[in-house]
Amino acid sequence: MEEDKTFEEMNYDFSDGLFQMTHVSNFTLPDPNHGRDSIGLNWTGDLKFFVKCRDSYGHENPTTYGIGVCVKQAPDIRPPRINKFIPETESMVGYYTENMSVQFYTNEPADCKWSLTDQRFDSMENQAVCQNYIGAQTMDGYLCETVMPVKNTTTFYIRCKDQPWLNNSDRNENPTSYEYVLNKVESALSIDSLEPSGDYDVGSDPFDIVLKATTSGGGLVPRCSYSFTDYANMIEFLTTGTPTHEQPLSLNATNHTIFVKCSDEAGNIAFNSTTFNLKHDATSPGISRVFELDGNLKLVLTEEGECFASKSSCSFETNETEITSMGVGLEQSTPFSTTQNYFIRCKDSFGNLPPTGSCSIVVRGVDLGNEGGYYG
Repeated sequence: MEEDKTFEEMNYDFSDGLFQMTHVSNFTLPDPNHGRDSIGLNWTGDLKFFVKCRDSYGHENPTTYGIGVCVKQAPDIRPPRINKFIPETESMVGYYTENMSVQFYTNEPADCKWSLTDQRFDSMENQAVCQNYIGAQTMDGYLCETVMPVKNTTTFYIRCKDQPWLNNSDRNENPTSYEYVLNKVESALSIDSLEPSGDYDVGSDPFDIVLKATTSGGGLVPRCSYSFTDYANMIEFLTTGTPTHEQPLSLNATNHTIFVKCSDEAGNIAFNSTTFNLKHDATSPGISRVFELDGNLKLVLTEEGECFASKSSCSFETNETEITSMGVGLEQSTPFSTTQNYFIRCKDSFGNLPPTGSCSIVVRGVDLGNEGGYYG
């Protein structure tokens, strides 16, 4: 590593590039004996690392900090160690996945095998492809790759043998297997329902709604996103990560189609969409029937609402004390007299009323009585 490099020219990040007070990084160093024995590379095991730091404001230390280390040269008597699996052991696997590509890293050059039963290295049936030559080491070690079949929960047994350039009898192998487990989910991820769907009367334009999706199956942490155009460039729901996903939206009163895509940690993916129409209701309820029954004036409305009756005029507010509420719902009623006139104003669930000073209907008691109980 060169001492005069700038921060940007440094090859590796500590702590995955995060801003922290303490930084830790794991790395693998080659055994000096391995180089000498395999390809004639002879080095003493003395190394020096150069470090620079930069804060969140972009300030970096002007000089480079040097860290010296020494790798002791001695006979290799230890078996290989597996440092890391990708994906990690006990990971979940998608419902439709039959074969899983797996990577793992050893701390030294090695040959590695695996089996569905625990047995000695030489008896294992499946060979991993390992980068087991000097110079192939990474920050995680020496890469090995293989493809493993997955059915339900599957345990794989892995063993490695070091120093591939030596005679078989001189090499160190794992006396026990590494157990690597993959868990296949029991069912596919599914989007079971989306809301809203269909036609809705709304009281304002734009109108606030909540887009809601429910999911089942798949892994433990389903996450959903939405889009108004297609399944690309999607936005994650505000509330997600459980079987119920919610996103508040403010939409114009018109037709809408929303596309929803959900995925989980096992790689399962599900798609669905919903279409709905928001219709702005800006008018007060209509009255379809008026009649007298058992001494009561009865109204039937065209939508759910509440009607108020005055005996003097249409110029009243619904919260005035002398005003009579006729009830809430599609049917309204109030005590009836043929000698009385009824000035009635009705409002719907959005608060829509007739214009100020106007009535939904004016019922004259004498007229209703002469019609045999029916009016309008």
